[in-house]
Order: sequence, then C-alpha cells, then structure tokens
Amino acid sequence: MHRHEGPPLRKFVPFAVVGVLAAVTGAGLLIGTYDDRPPWGTDIAYEGGFVLASRIRGYDVDGSRTKALLAGECARMERDGMGGGRAV
Repeated sequence: MHRHEGPPLRKFVPFAVVGVLAAVTGAGLLIGTYDDRPPWGTDIAYEGGFVLASRIRGYDVDGSRTKALLAGECARMERDGMGGGRAV
C-alpha cells in the first residue's frame, strides 16, 4: 500500500477554518448589504415596479397598459417619483 502524502493536519486545519470563516463572513456582508434584493435590481424595478406590474397585469384585460409600460412608461414613472417611497 502507498500512502498519499498531504499537508500536515497542524497546517491544514487552521487554513481550512480560516477559509470557512472568510466565506461565511463574506456571505454575511453581502446579505447585510443587499438584504432581500439582488445587487443588480434597481429599487423601482424590484420593489415598487414588481408590485405595480402585478396589479396592472391583473386588471389589464386587453393588455394595452402592459404594452405602454414595457414601451418606456416605467422609466417615466421612475423619473416622476411614482411607485412608493422606497421605489423613489
């Protein structure tokens, strides 16, 4: 039998523990910074826009309001400060 030589446990374990702690700390900082929204989402699109779009699509029977929003009305609403306090 041939034994595989690797790093001694006295060196490997501390480095493994430091690596795991760094990964957990990094994940905690990302979660703390971005909370429940992704880092690439804008406030209007992720918070106010999603709720507003869901309501509009529910009441928009013929689809005209949805087409207008997708054609650039969302950007106008963002400029005008519509969509709630957090979305502005």
